[in-house]
Amino acid sequence: ISVTGVQTCALPISYSVSNLTLNALVTLRGDTRNTAILKANTSGSSDYFIGTYSYVNNVNGADANCRLVDLVINANNKKTKTIAWKGYYGNVEGCRILGGNTYDVYVTTVSINGSTGIPGSMVNNRWALNWIGDAADYGLSNPTYNFYVNSPERHATDQIFVNNYVSGATTNMQVDTAAGLIVEGNHFYGATTNLYAQNGVIGFTCVGNYFENDVQLTSWTSGYPAVTFGPGNYVLGNVWMGFGSYLTSSISIGNHYASSAQLRPNFNGAGKITYSIGDTFDATPPVAFYSSGSPATSSAATI
Repeated sequence: ISVTGVQTCALPISYSVSNLTLNALVTLRGDTRNTAILKANTSGSSDYFIGTYSYVNNVNGADANCRLVDLVINANNKKTKTIAWKGYYGNVEGCRILGGNTYDVYVTTVSINGSTGIPGSMVNNRWALNWIGDAADYGLSNPTYNFYVNSPERHATDQIFVNNYVSGATTNMQVDTAAGLIVEGNHFYGATTNLYAQNGVIGFTCVGNYFENDVQLTSWTSGYPAVTFGPGNYVLGNVWMGFGSYLTSSISIGNHYASSAQLRPNFNGAGKITYSIGDTFDATPPVAFYSSGSPATSSAATI
């Protein structure tokens, strides 16, 4: 199915679909939340269930203003990706997204045939008030990733990810381009790693989230001195603070670390510094150093 034109498609019931291609400027909306169900069948491509036009048709560009609202989108373990998104200024809101074999949401600047490159940045996609994952509720297998951003040239920036439930995967959210990323007011759980973010520290914001498992902030390569985590995050797992080629400092500010959680900076040299400002800790000790080198020994640091 290809949805075209500037329109809103109101879906009141359940549909069995092979693949759905979402064109630019299209809003696909359910009548009410949880009643409009798109469920994948075995026909068509096994790569994606819903894909934007530029992804599916290998266009050297991205689609503007695609919207999915108040839908249950279930890849039914029939597709690798539930949503393959190559677009900008898009909005996905109030949706239940599940059933991808590897990815529930796959945001990418790479088309289905593996070709890369877009004319400029792919920015300002908003993901809000969704429940992404927990396919086990439907008797399905969970994916490796609930939400994944893949952009080899680091053009998929300024993602807005707010007020979502994200659950049931090996990694809830992995972002290889964190520049301009806003992660706010979400609940992450049911994974080994809740958030894995790297590259492009400028504009990265992570506030007011509930993390039930580990967070990894690592491999920063942006020419900016510090990455900041918080305030207002409640953490049950460990927070791993890594450094990249340029980063000299990491800051945890105004977060609560439960008895099962530690702040764990990674130091490969005395010039790397982690600051904890206004954090509260239930664990003793609250901080544990680690090294990605071999052997894994700690080096000098300041907290």
